Parts: sequence; structure tokens; C-alpha cells
Amino acid sequence: MMKYPQANTLVVRKVERTLKDSCYTDLLWAMDRLGVRNKWKCTVNPLEMRLERKMKDADGRLYTNVQKILFRGMDDPQKITSIAVEQGVLCWGWFEEAYQITDESLFNMVTMSIRGDIPEGSGLFFQYTLTFNPWRENWIKKRFFDNPKEDVFT
Repeated sequence: MMKYPQANTLVVRKVERTLKDSCYTDLLWAMDRLGVRNKWKCTVNPLEMRLERKMKDADGRLYTNVQKILFRGMDDPQKITSIAVEQGVLCWGWFEEAYQITDESLFNMVTMSIRGDIPEGSGLFFQYTLTFNPWRENWIKKRFFDNPKEDVFT
């Protein structure tokens, strides 16, 4: 994410209260491992990670670039549909324990709500990552494994 200054990420689990002790902690660990945690402001209320950097625009003027990693639960999917970021594009989504999202239409609702316009030449792209330990068949298997598409990596 730090390579793409206009990128922002949404992290989703079925139940919001499980995010702090799983995904949030995993990302703190990764930041420590990469030696970049000191560059991020990480808060639990609200649960988010924020990176602010001084950047130059096309005319050479300095501005503060803000990137966020937002955390939301599917307990209230309507709150996710109106989610927005201050700067850049909310273009990446991580669905942890995705098998717990039993209704494919909820997944679709979230992915459609975080789509927007990607600035030309930004190098950005939409990407959704689903992580899970499959223990039974569900819509994920049918959609991503049984009928693989060229733009899906499994």
C-alpha cells in the first residue's frame, strides 16, 4: 500500500468486534516486521491505520497525502455501503475468514460499494483478497474455484 500513495484498503470480517484481535493485530505485526510501524498512526477507536506523508503534486507543491486502512464488520453491511476515504481511492479489500460471509449478495454489495474511479496513470487497480480456512462448501468455492476466471488467482 505504501508503494501506491492513492490506495486505501478496507478490511472486513463477519463480526466487527473480532477485527481488533485478528486482522488489526496481523497488520501491526507485518508493519513491525517491515520496519514501518513508526510511519503509521494506528488507533483502536476508531479502529483504523493512517499513513500521512508529505508529497509533491504535479506542479511541485507540497501537500499532505493521507492513506487509510479501515476495518468494518458485516454485522451491519449498510454501514459499509457508504464508506469513503478523504484522499485517493478505496480500491483494495481484504475479507478475512470469508467463509463466514454466508450470503454472496452481501459480498457483492461490499465490493460494489468500494468501487470508484481510478485515476489514469496512477497504477492503481481493484483487488479483493479473501482469506479463509475452508471447512465446508459454500458460494466461495463455486464462484472462485469451480469456475475459475482469468483475473482470479486461487
